[in-house]
Amino acid sequence: MKFWKNKITSSHVIFFAFITTLLILPSMCVKKEDFKRCDQSGFCTRQRAYADLVEKTNTKNASPYKIIPDTVELNKKEGYVTANVLKVANNTLSNANPIEVKFNLKLDFLKSGSIRMHFEEAEDNIKTRFDVSPYALENNKPENSKKIDFKNDKDSITYTFGEGNDLTTVILTYNPFKIELVKDDEVVLAFNQNGYFNFEEHRLKESSEPNEEEQNNETQDANQENESTETPVELSEEEKQKNEEINNLIKDTQKSMWSESFKSHTDSKPFGPESIGFDVTFTGFKNVYGIPQHTGPLNLRTTKNGGEYDEPYRLYNLDVFEYILDSPMALYGSIPFMLAHKKNHSAGLLFINASEMWIDIEKDETNTHTHWMAESGKFDVIFFVDRNPKNVIKKYMDITGKPQLPQMFAISYHQCRWNYNDEEDVLTVDSKFDENGIPYDVIWLDIEHTDGKRYFTWDYTKFPDPGSTNNLYSWIDMNEPSVFSGPETTMQKDNLHYGKIEHREVHNIYGEIYHKATYEGFLNKNKYDRPFILSRAFFIGSQRYGATWTGDNDARWDYLKTSLSMLLSIGVSGLPFCGADIGGFFNNPEKELYIRWYQAAAFQPFVRGHSHLDSKRREPWLYDDETVELVRDALYLRYSLLPYWYTLFKESSINGLPMMRFAIYNH
Repeated sequence: MKFWKNKITSSHVIFFAFITTLLILPSMCVKKEDFKRCDQSGFCTRQRAYADLVEKTNTKNASPYKIIPDTVELNKKEGYVTANVLKVANNTLSNANPIEVKFNLKLDFLKSGSIRMHFEEAEDNIKTRFDVSPYALENNKPENSKKIDFKNDKDSITYTFGEGNDLTTVILTYNPFKIELVKDDEVVLAFNQNGYFNFEEHRLKESSEPNEEEQNNETQDANQENESTETPVELSEEEKQKNEEINNLIKDTQKSMWSESFKSHTDSKPFGPESIGFDVTFTGFKNVYGIPQHTGPLNLRTTKNGGEYDEPYRLYNLDVFEYILDSPMALYGSIPFMLAHKKNHSAGLLFINASEMWIDIEKDETNTHTHWMAESGKFDVIFFVDRNPKNVIKKYMDITGKPQLPQMFAISYHQCRWNYNDEEDVLTVDSKFDENGIPYDVIWLDIEHTDGKRYFTWDYTKFPDPGSTNNLYSWIDMNEPSVFSGPETTMQKDNLHYGKIEHREVHNIYGEIYHKATYEGFLNKNKYDRPFILSRAFFIGSQRYGATWTGDNDARWDYLKTSLSMLLSIGVSGLPFCGADIGGFFNNPEKELYIRWYQAAAFQPFVRGHSHLDSKRREPWLYDDETVELVRDALYLRYSLLPYWYTLFKESSINGLPMMRFAIYNH
C-alpha cells in the first residue's frame, strides 16, 4: 500500500487497552453528574468558603498574612526582593491553638517589565511541593532587571524597574499583605486586594482533629454552650441567619481535608490539605479572556453572586464526550493564563501549577475580580503588564516557548474518520478526492487499523501492506489521561508517579509530557524533521510540540458557533495551532451545516474533517454535486492562501502571536 499523501495513524495512550468500551451511541451526551461541582470538591469548597467568610465578616482588610518589614531585602545585583510573611489567625477548630506560620516571599523583577512571584512555607518537613515550571516553561529563568529604584514608607515599600521609559512600579504593602502593579501611574493589577489569599500549609494530622461528623457535633455543642453560658441577647431573624451562615462557612473551611469521596472512589489525601487560593483584581478592566478549555464565550462570564454561571471555571483535563455548550465545565486541556485589555493598558496572569484549579470571576462597574484556587503544588505566578495585548502575549511566549513551525502539509486539509474500513477503503477515498478535484494532503487512520486495538500494530487482514515512510506521523488521543474506570474517567489523584510524586500535582501536564515524548521520539529518528503531532490534552507549553483540537463536538450549528470562541481562547492562551472537527464528530450534519463548517474552517489554523464510528459516511461526494463544488471552493481558497498562512505560522514561531486573532490585537 503506497501513499503519495501524508499518512497519520492514531497512537492513543498506550495503557488504554480497553478502548473497545468507547462505543458511544450518537444519542448519548455528557452526564454532568459524572463530573464534580465545586461543592463536591473539598479544596474548592474550602477556598470559596474562606472568601465568602471574608465578605460576610467584612475582614478583607484584616488578612492574616503580614509582611515582616525588617525582613524585606532587595538584591539589586540579581534583580529580586525577598521577605518573610507571617500568618497569624484563630483556628476555627474548637480547643485548638492559634495558627502562626512563617512563609517566604520572593519577587523577581523581570527585564520585560513583568513580575514573578514565589510563595512557600519557610519550613516544610512533610512534603516538597512539586515544581512544574521546568517542564512547562521553555525559559524558566528569564533575565531580571538590574535597574531598580525603591522608596520606603511606613506601611509599604515601592519598587520601580524597567528599561528606558517602559517602567513598571510595584507597591508592596505590609499589613495586610498586598501587591499592586502600576503602569503609567495607574494600578493595573492588585494581588490580595480582597483578602482571599489562603495558603494551606502542610501539617500533621492531629489525633484530636475531628472528621466531618465529629466537627458537626462540635459545632452544635459549641453553640449550645454559648447559649447556656452567655447572657442571652435578643437577635433579629436577619442576625440569626447571618450567624448561621458564618458558622456554616467556618465548617466548610475544614471540609474533606484528609480524605474525599466522589461516587465509588475515595481520594486518601495522605498529605492532607495543601491548596492555594488567592484573588487578583484587574483594575479598570471590564473583560478578561483565556483559561481554556471551555465552551463559553470568549469574554469570560461571571461565576458568583447571581453571575452568568453558577459554578467557577474548572481547569482539570478530562475526557468529556459530547460536551455541553456555554459551560465552565472542565474539558480536555488546561492553560491557567488570563488576559485583560483596556484603553492604553493590557495585563496578563500565568499561574504555573499543574494541579486541579477552579477560578471565580466577578465584575463591578470598573473592575474584574478573579479568585484562583489550586489543589496543591507550588505558588508560582507571573504578572504581565504592558500597553497593548500583543506585547503581553510576546512576553508570555518568551517564557513559555514559541510554537513550532509546521510543515506545509500540516496546515493544509486533513481527511479523517473513525474508522476507514480497510486498505481498499482508504485508497478509494483517496482516488475520489482526486476524481472530484478536491485538494487534500493528509489521510488519517483511527484506532481500528490496529491488531485488536494494540498500539503500534496493524491488522494485516485489513491492511496487508501498510508500510512506513518518513511521512508517517502521530496522533495522541485520550491523554488527559482517560481512564474509564477511574474517578471522573481519569486517574486517581493519590496514584504515585516516578519519584513518589502524586498524580494530583501533575495531572494537567500529563498530556503535554506525552506530547513532548512523542515529539522528541520523532526528532531522535530524524533530527532534521519537523514532526506533526496532534494531542487532545494540553497545558502551558504544549505549543512547542504541535497542535490540538476541540475534541468530541457535535453536528449542530451551535457547536460550529462555539468552535470560534474556543479556538480564539486557546490561541490567545499560547496554543495557536488548533482546530475543530469539521461537521462535528458526533451525529450527521445537514448539507448546509456541513458546507458552512468547511467555509469557516478554511480560515482556521488546523483544518480537519473527522467523524464518529456510528455517524454516516460524509465525504463531500456522498451529498450532492453542489456540496462537492462548495466544499472544493472552500478548500481551494484555503490552498490559495497557504503562503499567507505559512507566513503567519512563521511569524508565530518568532513572536508567539496566534494566527487567528480577535479585534483587540489591532484596535
